[in-house]
Amino acid sequence: MLNPNNDRLDYGQILAPPAGYCLDFAVGTTYSLDLDALVGASLAMGLSEETDSELMNNPVCLLEALRSTGDKVALFCEGGQIHMPSKVTSLYVLLEKMVFSVKTAKHRGLAAFPSFHPKIWLLRYKNNVGELLYRVVVLSRNLTFDRSWDITYYMDGKLTKTQTEKNRPVCDFLQYLTGFLSSNPNGRAKAKLIRGLIKELLFVNFEPAEKEFYDYEFLPNGIRREDGSYYQITETPLFKDTFHDVLIISPFLTGSILRGFNDRNNRSLIENSRYFLITREMSLGKLKPEDVSRFRLFTMRDMVVDGETAISDSSAEVQKQDIHAKVYMTRKYSDANLYLGSLNASHNAVHGNIEFMLLLRSKNRYLNIDKLSVDLFGAEKDGSDNPFQEVTLQNAILDEEDERKKVLDGIIKDINRSNPKASVTQESEKTYSVSIHFGKVDLKGCQVTVRPLLSKKTEAFENDIRFDLFFTKKLLNRKALRSVIRSAEMCLIMAESYAHLNNTKDALYYLNLIRSHRISSYTDYTENSLPVVDQNALIQTDATGKALTPLLAAILNERRKEFYMENGDRWFELKRNGCPEFWWGYAGVKYETQKFLYTFPLPKSDIALNPALEQNPGYDVY
Repeated sequence: MLNPNNDRLDYGQILAPPAGYCLDFAVGTTYSLDLDALVGASLAMGLSEETDSELMNNPVCLLEALRSTGDKVALFCEGGQIHMPSKVTSLYVLLEKMVFSVKTAKHRGLAAFPSFHPKIWLLRYKNNVGELLYRVVVLSRNLTFDRSWDITYYMDGKLTKTQTEKNRPVCDFLQYLTGFLSSNPNGRAKAKLIRGLIKELLFVNFEPAEKEFYDYEFLPNGIRREDGSYYQITETPLFKDTFHDVLIISPFLTGSILRGFNDRNNRSLIENSRYFLITREMSLGKLKPEDVSRFRLFTMRDMVVDGETAISDSSAEVQKQDIHAKVYMTRKYSDANLYLGSLNASHNAVHGNIEFMLLLRSKNRYLNIDKLSVDLFGAEKDGSDNPFQEVTLQNAILDEEDERKKVLDGIIKDINRSNPKASVTQESEKTYSVSIHFGKVDLKGCQVTVRPLLSKKTEAFENDIRFDLFFTKKLLNRKALRSVIRSAEMCLIMAESYAHLNNTKDALYYLNLIRSHRISSYTDYTENSLPVVDQNALIQTDATGKALTPLLAAILNERRKEFYMENGDRWFELKRNGCPEFWWGYAGVKYETQKFLYTFPLPKSDIALNPALEQNPGYDVY
C-alpha cells in the first residue's frame, strides 16, 4: 500500500482522461506551482489515453491540447508561490485562464497569515455518448517538480439519483474557492462551472477501489460549512481519541501537536501502544523529549536524500529528495483508519491553514502497523533495502535556515496582500509602458526585485514601478516583432495536408479536433458519416484540380466558417481551389467574378515604362 518501490502513481496519468473519455472540467489546488509542471498536467488532461503516439509528438496537437484546457481547468494556488522557470516562454500566456491565486485572511490564532495548503483535484470526464465520470484526487504533492516522496489517492464515481451528504465537505470546499473568482473576468465563467459541479457532486457516488477500505470521509480544514460553522480537523477522532497504534508521516512538525498524541495516550488505559514518526532530519531539532516520548523516530537515509548527487554528472540539475507525504494511520481495537492529504503535524497546519484530508476506514486485518512497516521499511528494518533509519533526538540537527525562510515567506505574503495593481499605457504610436503599484510593505532589510513574466527587465521593489516594454525611449526594439498563425488554421492545414497524402485517419483527427471546440452537440466525423459534396458550393475542385472528395469538402467547409471575414481568407481560398466563376446582385446590378479576376492587373504606367511587360490575361479589354 505504501511501498515506494511498487505502489507508485504518476501525476499525469492520474489526471489524464480514462479510455473513451475526454476532460470536461477540472478544479485543482496546490500550495506552490511550477508553470512547466502545469504545462505537463494540462497536456495530460487535454490528450485522451488512446491518442496516437505520433500525434502526441506533434507540436500542433500538443498546442491545441494546451489551449483547449484553458477553458476547462481552474487551478488555485497560494498567492506568491508561483515558481518562475529559468527559461520563460510565451507559452505561459495560455495558462493565464486557468490559474488563480488565493490570499487567506488573517487568523487570530496565528502570528502570520495562514497558508492555502490543500492538494486536491475534482475532475469531470465525458465520453462520446455524453456519459459523465467523476474523479477525486487527494494528494500531499504540490504541482512542482520536487523530488520528495509524496502520497496520492483517487476514487472514481458516477451520477446517481440519490443525494448523498458524504460529498458535502467537498462541495463546501469548492464553494469556498469561488470566493476568489469574482473580480476576474475569466474567474466569473469558472465560478459558474464550479457551481454546476457542486450541484452534481451531491449525487455522485465515489467508491474506494481497494478491498482494504470499506468507507471514506472528506475532511477539509479552515473553511466554512454551508451553515456558517468551520471545518476543524481538531474536532475529528484523530485529535481527540486514544489509540493502540499510531503511525505519522509528516515533513514539518510542531512539538505541541505531537505531544497531544503522547498526552492523550498517557491519560488512557491503553498499554503497549506503538507509535511511529517518519519525518525530515531537520524537523527534529526543535522537539523536546516529552513531545515524542512514545514515538520511535525515523528519517530518510542520507544516501537516499543525496542519491541524485551520486549518479549525476552535473550539480546544476541535482535536487535532494526527502519526505513530503502527510499520512496518519491509527488503530483502536479492530478499527484502523488512514488519513492522508496535505496536513502537516504542525501548529499552523492544524489550527490555521486551509488544508484537505481524506479519511479511509478499514479493519485491522487489512490495515495495520505491521503491514505498513514492511511496506515502508522492508522485511528487515536494518536491511539494505530500507530507505529509512531510526534516530533519536540526540542526533537531531536544528534547521538554521528555518527562521530566514519564515521571514521571506512573510514578506511574500505581505507583498501579495498589499493590493498590487498594474496598468499598461500607450505612450506613443510604438511606445508602451507597464506600471505596477504596491501598498506599503516592510522588506525587513531584504532585497526584492520585480519583472514582467515575459521580460528580462527587472526593477528594485518599491511602491511604484515602471517598465518601458518593447521599445526604448529612443524607439529601439526591445523585442522582435513576430507574426503568428492561429491554432485553428494549423489544424485545418494539417487536415488538408493529410487528406492530400491519402492519410484519412490523421486528416479526420484534426478535422474533428477543431469541430469539437466549435460545436456544442459535437459528434466525430468518420469516413462513412462525412456529408456528401454540396454540388451548389462554389468550390468543386481541390488545389490540384481534382474533384472534391467528401473529406476535402468537409475540411474546406470548416475553413469557410472558421475564417469568415478574416483578412480576405475566402478570396484566397477560392483562388487556390479552381478560381470558380460566380455572380451576385446588389442594388439591381449584376456583379460577375470571372477566372481572370483572381489576378491583379499590371498598372498601365508600369507597362509604358517597360514594353516587355505583358498585361495579365483578361485585362486587355479594360
